[in-house]
Amino acid sequence: RLAVARAALRAGAGAVRLVLADEPTSHLDRDAADAVVRELLRLAADGLPVLVATHDERIVAVADRRVAPPGPPGSGAGGGPGGGPGGGAAG
Repeated sequence: RLAVARAALRAGAGAVRLVLADEPTSHLDRDAADAVVRELLRLAADGLPVLVATHDERIVAVADRRVAPPGPPGSGAGGGPGGGPGGGAAG
């Protein structure tokens, strides 16, 4: 949460041009995780690009784009745009 707060403060000063968040809700209780997601969404709404790597379906559900790694060969999952469930870029 502290890293998100720092990014928000620096974004307000124009010092941040991109937020990279690697598993930002990992090991957080539900309330704290929800607060982090709300803040990341606020930063994005303010025009700051936010890139999140996550397994948290709550974040995936509110993301405006999704890129997933390719699945195993022949699985039909992943791959290019629209390449199966969660595959490619959406939005």
